[in-house]
Amino acid sequence: MLRSGQELEADILVTATGLDVQALGGMKISVNGNPYAPGRHMLYKGVLMEDLPNFAWIVGYTNASWTLKADLSASYICRLLMHLDAKGLGVAIAHDREGCRLDASIMGNLTSGYIARANDRMPRQGSKAPWRVTNHYPTDRVMLLEDPIDDGLPAFKPLRRFEAPDSERAAEAELLAA
Repeated sequence: MLRSGQELEADILVTATGLDVQALGGMKISVNGNPYAPGRHMLYKGVLMEDLPNFAWIVGYTNASWTLKADLSASYICRLLMHLDAKGLGVAIAHDREGCRLDASIMGNLTSGYIARANDRMPRQGSKAPWRVTNHYPTDRVMLLEDPIDDGLPAFKPLRRFEAPDSERAAEAELLAA
């Protein structure tokens, strides 16, 4: 029905029921040769994937401005990278050492069909902080911008320098000389 009151018949009607949310864009990840399923792991502070080295995930608020949480998360990642650099570290791994119980998906408060269908693929939140997704700006602001990076939960490992085998270095030197 148009504003004028005239009815406009549709030639075709497209229903958008086929949206299929994929965690990580459908990317297949493995750790030490074992498949990594985001739906079986929690998000530390809503940012770091549990047991996945150096992997951050930015998800905005579902109850407020998406970019508000995305900005906090990006700032936390920058703080984490600066911490690693200052300490000569190269790896950060969020690991639950306290036995926090897996809880709802990080999108658990949303009820849309396409979100519900993806529930088993989405990372989980834990039953308590810092594994619990708060969707609360004042709490997240303190946790992500003020709390210490090394709060005892993430494991940090030193930076390792990669040295190419002699044959690769020789081939590279040849290319550079050409």
